[in-house]
Amino acid sequence: MGAFFTLMFALIFGIMLISGSGTVNGEEVTSRASILTSAMTSIILIPVIVVVHAFMFGGILLLGTWIFRRRGKLTIEGHDASSTF
Repeated sequence: MGAFFTLMFALIFGIMLISGSGTVNGEEVTSRASILTSAMTSIILIPVIVVVHAFMFGGILLLGTWIFRRRGKLTIEGHDASSTF
């Protein structure tokens, strides 16, 4: 998921740099220096987002492993759909 955010940020940031203008936090920025400064927060937060997602998905994986060890394999039983009519 973090890779998705990184790619989307890079795409939006690249378009803003090429066009020379963009809107950041509701304010119009028109020079490349302004774009670089206003996007600094997002650049700093990308590693934080990646780490947080890694911890969340790691915790979910750990929970699933714990449930599997505790309960064993789950069996799924179905019913014949033609017998309900």
